[in-house]
Amino acid sequence: ADLVDASARAFFQKDFGQSQSLVHVSWINISRRGEYSMAHAHPDCMAVVVYALDNGDPSPQDPLEGQLAFIDPRYEACCRAQKDFMTTPFMPKMPAGTMIIFPSTLVHSVNPYRGERPRMTFSWDLNNAPSGPPRVLDELASQG
Repeated sequence: ADLVDASARAFFQKDFGQSQSLVHVSWINISRRGEYSMAHAHPDCMAVVVYALDNGDPSPQDPLEGQLAFIDPRYEACCRAQKDFMTTPFMPKMPAGTMIIFPSTLVHSVNPYRGERPRMTFSWDLNNAPSGPPRVLDELASQG
């Protein structure tokens, strides 16, 4: 876990040209059958890192299940049919052991997962300076 955390922080520093990395909040996502993540972005940080720990039981019938999907019209790969119009979600291949970084403002979601064995990822919200307490837990509690 320490090695993966150090890798995520170093990835942020290199990719975003920063001399330091501060973890605003980090967590593990455990997706069980039927779970998904609605479209969102991450406030109060510069970047998000996701590490695919275990993809669970991917379905050969539905290669899109459980996939991280970028669905933001500001991202050129999402606008293949017409500039500035989100027509094509970008879903990077993320076999176990893959780490991806993206700006925190980029809108993304995770498609519904249908496998029996849990799907697990680690996530970090990263900054180059302190940004106050995370709001994530308060937002989740208010949706409950």
